[in-house]
Amino acid sequence: MSVSFHIGNLPNQSVQHALEMGRRSEELGFDGLWVADSHSVMRDAYAILAVLATQTSTLKLATGVTHTVTRHPAVLANSWATLQELSEGRAICGIGVGESAVHNLGLKPERLAVFEEKLGVIRALLNGETVEYEGKEIQMPWSTSPVPLIMASSGPRSLQLAGRVADGVLFPVGSEPRLVHRPPAPPSSPGGSTPRRRWRGRGTRSSSLLKPCASCGTGGTRPRRSGRPGGGSVPDANWQISRHPSVPRGRYPYRVRCGRFVRSARRSSRERDTGSTPPS
Repeated sequence: MSVSFHIGNLPNQSVQHALEMGRRSEELGFDGLWVADSHSVMRDAYAILAVLATQTSTLKLATGVTHTVTRHPAVLANSWATLQELSEGRAICGIGVGESAVHNLGLKPERLAVFEEKLGVIRALLNGETVEYEGKEIQMPWSTSPVPLIMASSGPRSLQLAGRVADGVLFPVGSEPRLVHRPPAPPSSPGGSTPRRRWRGRGTRSSSLLKPCASCGTGGTRPRRSGRPGGGSVPDANWQISRHPSVPRGRYPYRVRCGRFVRSARRSSRERDTGSTPPS
């Protein structure tokens, strides 16, 4: 198994800075560059990738990631087929349902069923096939070089979708087994009624769901989406996660962002090492 190293670029500085980073990435031996596509707060990813396609020779060029909410599937397919031709086969389409790019416009991320349909249209057009979309047959016969579709994914349903339709998974959070285990459903209250909970269904889900390109079971359910407008994280990354051994029992809620959880775990570890007792 070969291992490659890619680097991400948030083009929130000048275009020249983004281009210099791309050129330097190739000089330093990186295998690929992923440029964020959030048009309200960053420079245009497609323009940057097009220029880098002419200024580099070995660097894989990808979006990290684009989305299907504000661009028609035919427009996306045309852009990627053109980048693939311009870069002589080095293009990678990193794509997702949309986060900050759509929230900052007052829009909502793509529903997975719609996203799956659009990915199928994009792939067919990239392959030069004729495909029906919204009652109209469309085609792009000049495209003859398929582009890898890498789906940004973290939740169980989106991982299942990625396994069906994508060529790979861009996984935005860590897959440490101790941090991604679903706790069991809460018990019923004394009155017999079940309290409202964030998780529907019972039992646990193993961390195999969080391994890139892993096969996912069909049982269980997914966490509620809770992406915040303007944020940079994928909404499904807000996992309900089990207690880490270094976190005192009952000290922290299950539903926390992974970054804050890790910081809390480290803080508790330091308190334990120094003999101090965390406040209740």
